Amino acid sequence: MVNFRKIISYCILATLAGAVASCSEDNTGSDNTSEPRVRIVKVYPDEDRYTFTNFGNEAVDVSGYRLCSRFVYTQNLTSLTLVEGSLNLAPGASVTLSDWPIDDNAADLGLYLPSGDFSDANAMVDFMQYGDDGQGRESVAVQKGIWSAGDFVEGNPPFSYVGNGLQDGVNFWEASPGGGGEANVRIVKVYPNEDKYSFKNFGDAAVDISSYRLCSKFTYTANLSGLTLEDGSLNLAPDQTVTLSGFAIDDDEADLGLYIAITNNADFAVADNMVDFVQWGSAGNGRESVAVTKGIWTAGDFIDQVGPFSYNGDGTENGVSFWSGFDPRPNLRIVRLDPDIDEIMIKNFDSETVDISNYRLCSKFVYTNNLTSLTVEDGSLNLASGNTVTLSGFDVDATGADLALYIAAGGFNDPNGMVDFMQFGSAGNGREPVAAEKGLWEEGDFVANGGPFFYEGDGIARGSDQWASTAANTPLVRIIHVDAGGDRLVVKNFGNASIDISSYRFCSLFSYTAEAGITTDMNIDSGDLNLAPGESVTLSGWPLDDVDADVGLYVAGSNAIFGDDASMVDFMQYGAAANGREGVANTKGIWTAGEFIPGTGPFRYVGNGSQQGEDYWK
Repeated sequence: MVNFRKIISYCILATLAGAVASCSEDNTGSDNTSEPRVRIVKVYPDEDRYTFTNFGNEAVDVSGYRLCSRFVYTQNLTSLTLVEGSLNLAPGASVTLSDWPIDDNAADLGLYLPSGDFSDANAMVDFMQYGDDGQGRESVAVQKGIWSAGDFVEGNPPFSYVGNGLQDGVNFWEASPGGGGEANVRIVKVYPNEDKYSFKNFGDAAVDISSYRLCSKFTYTANLSGLTLEDGSLNLAPDQTVTLSGFAIDDDEADLGLYIAITNNADFAVADNMVDFVQWGSAGNGRESVAVTKGIWTAGDFIDQVGPFSYNGDGTENGVSFWSGFDPRPNLRIVRLDPDIDEIMIKNFDSETVDISNYRLCSKFVYTNNLTSLTVEDGSLNLASGNTVTLSGFDVDATGADLALYIAAGGFNDPNGMVDFMQFGSAGNGREPVAAEKGLWEEGDFVANGGPFFYEGDGIARGSDQWASTAANTPLVRIIHVDAGGDRLVVKNFGNASIDISSYRFCSLFSYTAEAGITTDMNIDSGDLNLAPGESVTLSGWPLDDVDADVGLYVAGSNAIFGDDASMVDFMQYGAAANGREGVANTKGIWTAGEFIPGTGPFRYVGNGSQQGEDYWK
């Protein structure tokens, strides 16, 4: 039966105290949120830590607010340690503080305005108590109408407020299951090509992981304190993350296991010692069987993408389905950018032909509708595997900019639509945040100014360290086309300064052009021998073997230069190995002995100007 006399008495008491609390039995409180309403929402007695949330719709500065527990109080909240958040609480925001002692077993916690007596209900903002009744300021909270005498939260800490901000009393507080707070550390990020990894504590208790250990492909660390601390602390508070580097892991296929502190290396095989596990590239790596025994991984599972890898679970979820990487397919990369002449080269590292006609470019928030609107300088937009296409006509700021390649559809803020990215001259350009979210680029990184810029990676590796800039006033001359059947050669300047090659010489199968200059033996079909940056010249009339030969390009000089690797500018060979000046090219480091381009041509160079060797010819 409802006791109306008790309800009426309660409402009179609340009214006399000036409280805002409702007189209904469920104590749901007022629905007026037109001003700040700060609540205690989490209490960790064993860590002396507490979290407060603003449930109102106006910001409030709580720096002058005070705490009181068992008649001991703070001067203000600024005297405590700020763990997370801000004391200037926006609507819906939370702040976590620590280092003001409260009893582990039984106590009250009252939150108060900056002024007013601790016995004044009007000065009290919120209240809770745990472990026992009759603590500290219980009577003040009763007078305010936000707590009932004799009520307390029973159970294990931490204690959590589960109300909507308007609801008061013990019914809207919950204890934690089990015996107190527990840490729950997970691997949450792995950057294999940087030997970097992040760990997060999803639990309710802080944990020192400095003595934890890593194991990858049966190689292990002594402890985590011996690695480089990139960000955070090894004393991991709940919901905090730490990033470390310096322990080598394989880029392509490996496992990574996190272990508690163990002194015997044989104990890496014990499932109870493993904390977390992930593997990528292939199955059966390292400690997969240990993770299977522990029940946190399924035999044969691995992340079938490339890094960086991210854990997307809630801390309790295990297995490959809660991990994601970067899918490089189709694997198209910007491999050269010359902003001075607005020339861009794109390469297909994928195994299949990709039509990129409707792909788009974006730089500093300016974009193309498709690539067909640009000029194709070399190659085709129907991009075969291993081939490149060179485009011009899209303006890129030469003083510093980003350049992003996108698929045909989707927004430019959508990381799923971004294919590749680079930036030079400065950080923070255009779509840098999208590239960071995609895992293509680290925020704040950029390539030092000095175009043209060259991608030197393998198609999988990403980031500023895979790019090189060019020193000022540097020509870079390469043979880019060889048509032995037509006795035709094309030479291009990939550098940033003009160069006159009229006195350069060719050598093939120990035969060479005249010392007097190229035009003595060759015709200029198109272009100019005074090669401007990005320009090419087509030459013909000097005989090349149709079946197998080498072609070497040299600076001006006597016939003695042909055995000098310092005088060699470029080299290629086709049909067979060990032709002519292969040994000179090998000494120079621009060709590997024994390599050649099969077939009879024509042959086309598909590198970015800085890349050399048989791999960059088709």
